[in-house]
Amino acid sequence: MKVLANAEGQDDFSGDTYKIKYTYYINGKKTTAQKYKAYVKKLKSGAIEGKLTFHKNTTVQRNKWIK
Repeated sequence: MKVLANAEGQDDFSGDTYKIKYTYYINGKKTTAQKYKAYVKKLKSGAIEGKLTFHKNTTVQRNKWIK
């Protein structure tokens, strides 16, 4: 598994205000928020859900599927 994009937040207390400053990364390189959001949107649009197949827990199935 590889991390393609991530965002890191850092707390910022300035007087009476509280903000979180975000730093955005694509493939480990710093980028802008706009490019980050567009990249994540593109990744989500091409996402494929995984399909799980369950098999009965019998000796024949264990010998067939577990190697």
